[in-house]
Amino acid sequence: MVKIIVVVLGGIGVTSREEMQIVLERLKTVPAGLKMSIGSKGTFDKFQLMDEVEKNTEIGQLIVNIYMENLRSFKK
Repeated sequence: MVKIIVVVLGGIGVTSREEMQIVLERLKTVPAGLKMSIGSKGTFDKFQLMDEVEKNTEIGQLIVNIYMENLRSFKK
């Protein structure tokens, strides 16, 4: 079964190397069949997302920001 998550493009902030590592470790645990649709940027699988994060692209920064915001929401 393929799961698709849709992400609406939002603001892009600055991501730290530490945050990138946290997100890369989290993405390693995601099922291989997961696909994420990111606005008009396209649909990405787990490995493409990891590559975007590693290369610190606009999409990679967006993914880091989304994951980190999600983690921070648990603190509140």
